[in-house]
Amino acid sequence: MLTGNGHTSAAQARCFRVGRDHEGHWVAIDKSGTCGGIFVSQEAALDYAAAETERRPGAVSVTTEPVELRI
Repeated sequence: MLTGNGHTSAAQARCFRVGRDHEGHWVAIDKSGTCGGIFVSQEAALDYAAAETERRPGAVSVTTEPVELRI
């Protein structure tokens, strides 16, 4: 989606990965590593990622590889 000035919105540009970290916590993180969080369940992580991407198809992927949130 284009904004009024012809640029894509931040939510449109974001893509998220959802998976577990090395300690087993559910993590959602955008692919650039600039935002994300640790969640109590996979469902909560997916809900967050979907909301952040305005539920854009293909913007959220689930991985079996460890996902680390760096603070």
